[in-house]
Amino acid sequence: PLALSVHGPPGVGKSLAHALLAGALYNASEGADCPGSACPAYRVVFGADYTAQEREVQLVALRNALTGHLSRHPQALVVIEEYDKMDCAVRGVVRSLLDGGLTTTARGRYASSGGGGGVGEAALAEAFVGAAGAPAAQVSFADAIFVLESNVGYLEIYGDAEAQAANGSAALSAELYDRKLKDAVFGAWLRQGCESRVDSQRLLGLIDAFVPFAPLGRAHLEALAAKRLEARAARERALGRFELSWARGELEAHLASRAEYDADGGWAIEGAKEMDTIFSRHVSRPLRAWADARGIAEADAAAEAEADTARWRRRALEEAVAGALQVVTAAGREALHAAGALPPAGEEPSTGDAVTAGRNTVAPQEPLPHVRLEVVNGRVRAVDDDA
Repeated sequence: PLALSVHGPPGVGKSLAHALLAGALYNASEGADCPGSACPAYRVVFGADYTAQEREVQLVALRNALTGHLSRHPQALVVIEEYDKMDCAVRGVVRSLLDGGLTTTARGRYASSGGGGGVGEAALAEAFVGAAGAPAAQVSFADAIFVLESNVGYLEIYGDAEAQAANGSAALSAELYDRKLKDAVFGAWLRQGCESRVDSQRLLGLIDAFVPFAPLGRAHLEALAAKRLEARAARERALGRFELSWARGELEAHLASRAEYDADGGWAIEGAKEMDTIFSRHVSRPLRAWADARGIAEADAAAEAEADTARWRRRALEEAVAGALQVVTAAGREALHAAGALPPAGEEPSTGDAVTAGRNTVAPQEPLPHVRLEVVNGRVRAVDDDA
């Protein structure tokens, strides 16, 4: 199978990237339920989500979940979050998956194309026995994609980002980043002591690429705020509610300033995770109060969701992929275009275009009221815009 290890601090697009990757892989239409019914082969599991007391039960549950899913969906996208926190037995499960396929014998022992073995074999032997002691059927994982998500190596990523910010140095090459992250994971595994040094090196060799996601600074959050404001304006126009304008530059800077940053490098501690709360408090709340005062009804939930989806998913894919270092080649980008995850080259709508919201869209029959968001004494106010 193809195995990717993605690294970075919280809130920088790791989960968003694999969600959008699933949409591209399974040709999910914009607004489709993915993860969900539109992407049934997409599965997210956690590397460490159980206590010591329930370890054996959860190990069997993990085996059942993964082998059952892969037997139903040979071309699955399986995401293992926090895989750096896996204990030895769980890591043995993952190693057997990456090693080319899994089978069991009547005695319940496991084997892979690489032979298995190593520390944790006894626990794995128990895990791979069926509920009644019967062996599980052999499952092939050769066509699957595994994404291993980890926070290991984020200090190295931070260090490189701070060096770039301080002296304008160029970003590390993909090859150097791959080596630094692989060394960080290798060191963490050696300290855990699950297997021999040789076995740890062999497991690392089963991972095809180590991909960094850079931290987000104030400028990144300002850019994200600008895109969200553009999407909100397009949505409200498509729903026939009102035209939205704002003090460009000033409002984006104000929204970005509401996030919490570290003291050293100026990086957002939670990445973009805070932006939902910030946007709700400082944009949606004043707009709602302004609309209520003028008797403008709330949008139908279904229509609102449809109106949000088209522009946001297109642009989110661009941002999420751009967050990784040289991940998408020209050929890969063409494949994404062909899969419909990106619009055809040259057809990306301008930020001023209205989003097509589907059959629930209300076409405006008369000029829409205008509202403007302004920053006054450190607070965002929604006021009538006569322009």
